[in-house]
Amino acid sequence: MKINKLILGLLLTLFFVSTSQAKELPLKPVKINIASQQELLLLPGVGEKRASEIMAVRLQKPILNESDLLAVKGIGEKTLITWKGLIDYSVSDTDISKDQKK
Repeated sequence: MKINKLILGLLLTLFFVSTSQAKELPLKPVKINIASQQELLLLPGVGEKRASEIMAVRLQKPILNESDLLAVKGIGEKTLITWKGLIDYSVSDTDISKDQKK
């Protein structure tokens, strides 16, 4: 009986932890070079601080690939795996000029 209660408790804990941390994924890839802070927040593991870090790095130069994203503090290989298919690295002159005007 105690084991059943323990298992039930663990399952409930796992359920609440996983649902409280669940985030709605973006419907289409996030354009990393022009995305607003709100759009960046849709990416798994991105809070306000990491969104600001991404925006600061892209002001220095466009983020063209995964290697460039590794320059952002707090982004590592595991994050890149999680973001597979969620990032659009495309860049155009108009995209960059919009970002620099923000």
